[in-house]
Amino acid sequence: MTRYIVRLVLFAGLAVFGASLAFSQGISASTNKFVISAAAGGISYTEGDVTVARKVGKSGMLIKGDAVFVGDRVSTGTDGRAEVLLNPGSYLRLGANSAFEFVSTDLEDLSIRLERGAAILEVYANHEFRVDILTPHGKVRLGETGVYRVNVDKNSTAVAVWEGKALMGRGGETVIKE
Repeated sequence: MTRYIVRLVLFAGLAVFGASLAFSQGISASTNKFVISAAAGGISYTEGDVTVARKVGKSGMLIKGDAVFVGDRVSTGTDGRAEVLLNPGSYLRLGANSAFEFVSTDLEDLSIRLERGAAILEVYANHEFRVDILTPHGKVRLGETGVYRVNVDKNSTAVAVWEGKALMGRGGETVIKE
């Protein structure tokens, strides 16, 4: 009889442990929102005031795990920062008082409109994949894998290249290297 009770208690304990493990994994998977996607637009980090004005759908605060699409305008406030997935391994980090939107999210031809502020782009680029940044003052093409900073104010666009090569102008006549 004692052996039967011990087995019953062990079985019940294992059942409770297994159920709690399954439940806790379900909770963590839904709250962390870890999703690997080949599509541009996944939000991997936000801090402070980060909002989105949606072309389609509900506008409002933007948080980690959300996604932005072509035509959605992302803006940061004075304390706002955001990190956006461009393609696997490539990111756009948006600084304070900045605004951008995707013009195209095609993996072969990614196009971003940076209206104002500062953006650091860590980009994987090659002949098949390129990134264009459209500003009020012109176009910047990120032609090689690298790290870039683009600052846009009302009078000018400034580009800094830490690694890689950027092309400016309509025909890419100005080359900026590290």
